[in-house]
Amino acid sequence: MFEKNTKKKKQINSKKIMKKGTHGKDEKTFEELSYSDQAKTLNAQIQIIEKGLNAHFRKGNDQNKNIVSSKEKYIKQLMKLINNLDKPLSE
Repeated sequence: MFEKNTKKKKQINSKKIMKKGTHGKDEKTFEELSYSDQAKTLNAQIQIIEKGLNAHFRKGNDQNKNIVSSKEKYIKQLMKLINNLDKPLSE
């Protein structure tokens, strides 16, 4: 019974932390980060996406899935993101 209460308390505490933000010990939101820190975060996220996609495609290959259609889907999503970078900024 004591273990269940401990787990529940930890889950509640972690949820509270996540609401505040996820960037560093200060738990800032992305908007609160400096321009430089935002750039670092974006670079890290891009690397995570690349590693994730490669792992996903390897797993698909291992499981004899049609990764060609999967790759096409992600290419479309990434191209849309890239093309949107040229659009005027929205506040």
